[in-house]
Amino acid sequence: MKRQSLVAACGLVVVGLLAGCGSSNTPPATAANAAVQATDLPKGFQRCTGSGGMDSFLKAIKSTDSNTYRKMNSDWMVAKQEGAVAGEVIVASDSAADCDAAHNQASADIGSLDAGLIINVVFQFRDEISAVKGYARDSISSLRVADFQTLGDVADYGQSTGLGRNSVAATVASVFYVAIWQSSQFLIALTAVHVDPVVSKKIATSENARIAKFNGGARGEAPDASAFKPKPLSVNGIVGRPIVLRDATVTVASANVNATTPDGQAQPPAGDRLVSVDIEVAYTRSGPRFEWELSDSAGFKYDAAYSDVWQTELQLVAGDMARAQVYFDVPSIASGLTLKVTVGDDSATVHLG
Repeated sequence: MKRQSLVAACGLVVVGLLAGCGSSNTPPATAANAAVQATDLPKGFQRCTGSGGMDSFLKAIKSTDSNTYRKMNSDWMVAKQEGAVAGEVIVASDSAADCDAAHNQASADIGSLDAGLIINVVFQFRDEISAVKGYARDSISSLRVADFQTLGDVADYGQSTGLGRNSVAATVASVFYVAIWQSSQFLIALTAVHVDPVVSKKIATSENARIAKFNGGARGEAPDASAFKPKPLSVNGIVGRPIVLRDATVTVASANVNATTPDGQAQPPAGDRLVSVDIEVAYTRSGPRFEWELSDSAGFKYDAAYSDVWQTELQLVAGDMARAQVYFDVPSIASGLTLKVTVGDDSATVHLG
């Protein structure tokens, strides 16, 4: 089977947030101690070279898996701005060959779907509230808690995961197990591929139980992360001016409500005109692909007749630039045209006339 990058192969990464005051009989609350340990791994699994502190992991994959590096580095930079003080990444496989290949592939492959694979990422924040906020709004390797909604009934939330109030987990076709949860000052993500889902869940619950011991087993219930989820932004702007949203800056670089039909494209139907817009989106943190919608003052909405889109990822990260040239067939009598560009939960609206 064709190898894929660690992010593409596994779809998600699990990040954990852990806090603890510790005692003389328990290990200190660190990202390294919170992460999956050798005793948590299934029989035959071994840690892959490069596993360890976040900075050293990123250094190890920078030249061999640029796609994973780009995403994880972006999310790590944002997390540090919001209170993360340490990170740990553990990659483990039941195949020594896959471990060796993880950082030694000229084609930038770091993982494989051919063998069992476990990926554990832990972010340690300065305090529990920062971790709860991270669970509510941050992305780990381009995955957010909100992304689990696309999995429908296969996802469990909250106490039903066995990982606490601020948690989500899913098993997909008995091939993938993925969980993201917050515990104390830690945000944790766990992904397991080709591992028995029962075993995968046991790994997550064992890790979570170990985190509780950092507080001597007396950890209280964290605040509900939903209280910290940002409210959607809706910002009005004008053509040619940047519009700042939380995940990106949107610019409708140009708009033409009586556009010329490009070469090779069909003319609009009789009684219609062509409207074109040039949309630019500069991402300032990880977020989903942007979407667009054109409507008029009567409330009618128009689908794009055709478009050229320059964005290849389902999720984009800080520093990415995406662009689209979009054309709409619109009745000549339509007025009050408005373009709405959506990035995640936020939107930018520009009136075209």
